[in-house]
Amino acid sequence: MTPTASRRSILAGIAVGTVAGVAGCLADGREVEESVTERRSAADLSAMAVSTAIGDVTVRPTPRDEVVVDGRKAAVSPDDLETIELEISADGDCLELTVERDESRTLFGLRPVPVFDLSVAVPERLAVQSVDTRTGEIDVSDVRGDLTAVTETGAVRAEAVDGTVSATTEAGAIDLVDPASIERLETDAGDVTATLPDIERDATIETSSGDVELRLPDELDLTLDITTDSGEITVSDVAALPEMAGDSLIEAVVGQGTHRLEVRTETGDVTVTGRE
Repeated sequence: MTPTASRRSILAGIAVGTVAGVAGCLADGREVEESVTERRSAADLSAMAVSTAIGDVTVRPTPRDEVVVDGRKAAVSPDDLETIELEISADGDCLELTVERDESRTLFGLRPVPVFDLSVAVPERLAVQSVDTRTGEIDVSDVRGDLTAVTETGAVRAEAVDGTVSATTEAGAIDLVDPASIERLETDAGDVTATLPDIERDATIETSSGDVELRLPDELDLTLDITTDSGEITVSDVAALPEMAGDSLIEAVVGQGTHRLEVRTETGDVTVTGRE
């Protein structure tokens, strides 16, 4: 058990070091800042999508029938600040918010690249289709639609999304609270925490070097398949599931086993408990 724990600690340290390094990079040296506010009528829209080169993205609902984007640009110099811009366009009835960076105009070297953080207020009736950032955190709550959230380095948090959520990050944690459903949650280096009201479709949760904490309702209709290469599995306090513990594989069929939930981790523990 000691070698396994040591390996997990080493991998976790690498993950934390990666995220901390990026966070430090984002904070250092960018003394030139600019605030940006954009508004767009949502009268002819039914959905929106966000994509940014580098920066955090926060999405919240608003009762107003317009999309409001508050952004903060930061860079080392005024010239660098001009290389990163917000573009807003419509693809049919979907509003697309895109942060583009002109890398040909910037001398990066060892100095921090420009960053553009976005805070987006979305009309309650609009579906949020996707949020994508190369480096940054994603935080979405109380919105409609099937959401795909992707970041290369950063955490993903989603709460009360009225749709199916898929989330992917290479180095960061994933934290989901009460989505209508999930499809795929995947991180290479980070923990996954999911509090689910139900399982409405086949789904996968996967992390290479992180723990998985899953909170399920008492009444279920699913096939639960959990695998870890070098961790421990514990299932407790879920009325529909028997108490279980193991170190490699656990399978359970509840009700008709209509939907399959697969949980995979290489070097982490998996804990399944009730919602309360």
